[in-house]
Amino acid sequence: MLTRLEIHNYAIIDTLSVSFGPGMNVLTGETGAGKSIIIGAIELLLGKRISTGALRKGTKLGYVEGEFDLSSLSAELRGEIFDVFLRSPQGGAKSNILLVRREFTESGGSKNSINGIPANLSTLKRVFEGLIDMHGQHQHQMLLYPENYYEIIDRFGGIQDAAQKVADSFARLKTLRREKRSLEESQSKLTEMRDYMQFQLKEIKEINPQPDEEGSLEKEWKVLQNAEKIISLALESYRRLYDDDSSALSQILSAQ
Repeated sequence: MLTRLEIHNYAIIDTLSVSFGPGMNVLTGETGAGKSIIIGAIELLLGKRISTGALRKGTKLGYVEGEFDLSSLSAELRGEIFDVFLRSPQGGAKSNILLVRREFTESGGSKNSINGIPANLSTLKRVFEGLIDMHGQHQHQMLLYPENYYEIIDRFGGIQDAAQKVADSFARLKTLRREKRSLEESQSKLTEMRDYMQFQLKEIKEINPQPDEEGSLEKEWKVLQNAEKIISLALESYRRLYDDDSSALSQILSAQ
């Protein structure tokens, strides 16, 4: 949960520090009191882009800083990103405090950090996805998405750790099933290869190759390659010797 919010030189606010307690917190005030500015500052912490008019007029540097207590979150929500940022500044044991800061200048530049570690906008959005739900009138809410139901029920029942164990076991089961299918496919391919090689071995045995047979086979292959040419030349020779009107045999008989 958000426990503290500090705003400096943002919009019309000079310096403001707001603390939040457990349970429901309500901001009240007349129109123009600055409630929407506080909401806007929280949206900046969630990764919203900083507009050109965000800095208070006449100032050179502004920032929005939020402190979040994550001790009540499940291990799943912490995820890999929280494993990076939930550390003390000295790099010691992990803490449950997440300090987010966004600075902006009159030139339009900005810097973002989480627990002192530089972070870009996409990182901010990933960190707070599912952690804070911002909505207003006629806007979609988290409860409208069925994929969030399990997480809400698990958090309500305090069984996040057990649910995570089930999720891990199911993920492991899916991995084992994929490995099983892969092994079955490999076995099928090996069986096909074995059958093919046995077929080839049978063919070789039926041919019964002999030692030094390659030379004679090459000669036979050359003859077979030129068989059409040999037949054509033989027929042409026979025609010139016997069949044509001017064949050699005809001319010999004429000469006789």
